[in-house]
Amino acid sequence: MDSHARKSKSWLTALYLLLGFQLGLNQEVTVMLARVSAEVTLKCEANAEIKNLKWEKENSIILQWQKGVTFVFKGQSEMARSRSHLNMQQFNRGDCSMRIVQLEMSDAGLYTSTANIKEILRVQLVLFNMTSADSKALLVSDNLELLLVSNPATIPQDVSVTCRNPKDKERRAWRINRGQSLTQTLQVEDLQLEDSGDWKCKISTGKASLELSLEVTVAGFHSHDSGPTMLFSRINDTVLLSFVFNFNIRDPPTGFQPEVTSGGVYWSDDPAELGQQKTTLSVSQDGVCWSHECGQSSPGVRGSDLSFRLPRVQFDNAAWYTLVVRFAHKALKKKFHLTVLRVAASSKGPVAPESQVTLICEVSNHSSETVLRWTQVNGSLADTQEKKGAGRFRITLQMFPERFGLWQCSLYDGQKLLQTADFELVEKRNSAMFDWWVWLAGGSLALALLLVIVCAVVCVARSRRLRRRTRRMAWLKQQRTCQCNDRLNKPLNP
Repeated sequence: MDSHARKSKSWLTALYLLLGFQLGLNQEVTVMLARVSAEVTLKCEANAEIKNLKWEKENSIILQWQKGVTFVFKGQSEMARSRSHLNMQQFNRGDCSMRIVQLEMSDAGLYTSTANIKEILRVQLVLFNMTSADSKALLVSDNLELLLVSNPATIPQDVSVTCRNPKDKERRAWRINRGQSLTQTLQVEDLQLEDSGDWKCKISTGKASLELSLEVTVAGFHSHDSGPTMLFSRINDTVLLSFVFNFNIRDPPTGFQPEVTSGGVYWSDDPAELGQQKTTLSVSQDGVCWSHECGQSSPGVRGSDLSFRLPRVQFDNAAWYTLVVRFAHKALKKKFHLTVLRVAASSKGPVAPESQVTLICEVSNHSSETVLRWTQVNGSLADTQEKKGAGRFRITLQMFPERFGLWQCSLYDGQKLLQTADFELVEKRNSAMFDWWVWLAGGSLALALLLVIVCAVVCVARSRRLRRRTRRMAWLKQQRTCQCNDRLNKPLNP
């Protein structure tokens, strides 16, 4: 071959190589997102039976196979030797996909597959890892810190992250610009009980997306009220200050269960003040309990229930109550406002007809919207009177038979009934009638007693006469018997 032919062939080879290189540069790059520790399949499909195949990562051979060879050549990296796989049974169908298991952050990068000496696919593999930066147990109102890690060099464009809680409610969204460090701390503020469970965080970049799941445990107490809990009671009722947790607070801390350090119940007339301590929380290796209840085993009390009971409430028990449970890094508090309703009358005991009685209804706390209402419940005369915006309401009644019976005082806030208290008006009996019945009963009793005595005397007298008659008859009989015997035993005269 002359030099001219050799030169033409060289130029032709160079042109082919240049065209192949340009084709490779113009080949569309597919972006795939995956999570560290998971596995991924880099898809590859040829139009004909595969005779040779090569997978590379940034010009470093991962896997290579030639038809007629019974083994697959593997590259020098740890991923190539032990974590990359081919399904050779699919080669006759043109499937040249590669599977990588137990992904590591260093596996991210640009992968190229060449089948039958033709570049088939270019894949930009982007890896993410998301964990919680918190090692302590999370409590209600804590902030959740998520640590998102990736390799910035493998990110082709901007990245968006959206996280949803177990209720499928979007809790936070972030945008990370291209070139920005992708070791990011993402914060979700003010956690609630509904945030406890399996979170879904979606990572998107261009046409590719990845959903990561993360288990989040939030400990706290069940409460549907954003503010203080309003409680209403009558005199001598038992009031429950509800404090129920979503974990077994009475057991020693284990796993994600937070550690309790102390606690107490406080009461005050001012909602802004903690006030005076009513009882404390006893914390020991056996668990936690209110000091006055320790050692009292109640089968009805759940391990998550730390509620406090106020028995036999009196009017001066109306106040602001605060339940506090302190944990290692913060305290959980819940406020209650107790309002007490009481009723009374100007006279005690039964009421005489035609007299005047004043019924008194009093509430420990009121506003301009609250209404006190007296209503006759079971009397024959319907009667209702009310007063708005007052702490005490009196009504005076002229008593006659129709007014006796049960009266009820009700506390309303607008149209909402808050509490009721009952008072019964009992009619006083007439004393003259009572005395007549007493004399009648006494006379009847004396007459009955007299009849009993007379009957007894008559019976005794008759009994005595009967005994005397019996003895006399017996004596006479004896005398006759003796005389007969004497006649029989006397000898006859010769």
